[in-house]
Amino acid sequence: MVRCSSLLVALCLVDTVTPWAPHAAQRWARHSARSANPQDVETARSADIVAVAESFGVDVNSRNKACCPFHDERTPSFTLNPDKGLYKCFGCGAGGDVIKLYRELANATFAEAVEALVKEDRPKTRRVAEVKEVDASERIQLKQANAVAQEVYAEALRHQTSGGARQYLRKRGINPKTAAAFGLGFARPGTARSLTKDMDKSAFVAAGVLYQDGRARFGSKVTFPIRDACGDTLGFGSRALKIRKDEAKYVNSPASAVFSKGSCLFGLDVAKDAIHATDEALLVEGYFDVLALHDAGCANAVGVLGVGVTPRQLETAARFSPSRRVVLALDADAAGDAAVRRLCDDVLPTLADESGVDVVVMRWPDGAKDAADFVAGRREQGETDAAIASAVRDLCAAATAWNDVDVCDIPINEADAASSSSSAPPDDPPPDDSQDELRKKIDELQKQLAELSAQVASS
Repeated sequence: MVRCSSLLVALCLVDTVTPWAPHAAQRWARHSARSANPQDVETARSADIVAVAESFGVDVNSRNKACCPFHDERTPSFTLNPDKGLYKCFGCGAGGDVIKLYRELANATFAEAVEALVKEDRPKTRRVAEVKEVDASERIQLKQANAVAQEVYAEALRHQTSGGARQYLRKRGINPKTAAAFGLGFARPGTARSLTKDMDKSAFVAAGVLYQDGRARFGSKVTFPIRDACGDTLGFGSRALKIRKDEAKYVNSPASAVFSKGSCLFGLDVAKDAIHATDEALLVEGYFDVLALHDAGCANAVGVLGVGVTPRQLETAARFSPSRRVVLALDADAAGDAAVRRLCDDVLPTLADESGVDVVVMRWPDGAKDAADFVAGRREQGETDAAIASAVRDLCAAATAWNDVDVCDIPINEADAASSSSSAPPDDPPPDDSQDELRKKIDELQKQLAELSAQVASS
């Protein structure tokens, strides 16, 4: 009977195997290896959150309030609750428990933060180079320089000599109202002289707006201000109108004390209210993807400044969703698929458990390569923006949970899928040898089970 029971268990296991189970098992194994001891986690959560904040130089007043360490402000909006071990900034939306606070301030992993809080010692950070301490005045000056540059660029886009830039945006399907809402601009010739009228050149060099020799970094390019949730300009992205030899199509601000490409989201200041209202952030790749979606009425879209999605960007997007839901909708190409695969394998298992971020993956249909292409295609078919926005909402609602995704099986687009299966009828997929082998094993097990049942009945 023992052998009979074993066979029954084997059959049950065979029947419950799902196509993505091996991938999920591998992810869970890696995640488990990185997880902290549950008892240590509870001990870490009992740490004094005020003492932790003060150990990183946060000046907490008698009412347990301070100026937020995650964005510049003069009036304290960062509140600590020592009884519950929680923090919340009512300016930028940052919040969480003492472990998350330690992780953010020390740039540490979850396990490193737990270990440090248990030992009451600062952990080693993952940064290769030692981070230079930056005082508030330097950060304020950088933001002021970026703010002046943004005003100059926006005014230049409206200038009569910038018709080519406005025409380019219209060609990309972006109307003037949307361009104005996102602060788009144009770095037309003579920008450097306009910038330095009321502010010293060194400030713009430090912000990366000008090169050391005084040349404009974004000369003759459409500019996209990258702003934080409070609307402060941290840096810029830009797109050349004409691609010249040995010139990059897109140019970003260099890293600075206020700008890091892997920590910022394009359009967050515009989208944060809609993210809260819809209870989900729609995360796409590029500037024009965000602009096209907002233009069509999908106001909860934000962009990751390229295909390299980071945990910090996912957490930032989730911060404004009550249920911390993020719909990941990268470009439908090899790079986008590789990014999704990397996130599903290496990032999301830990992020979901430690930060509660609920990531689902959505793929653009109809052969569209990205969000902007999807919107443009639907408009060409005569659909209204309201219908397009409704279609996007339906796609988000039907998105796949990250641990159910196997991007190895996703074709680059539907046209490629059709061509790759042209040798077989559409409803008759090519034979799968592994499925045949599995069926043979099941038949063999069932035969052995029948023989054992007969032996038991005759005994």
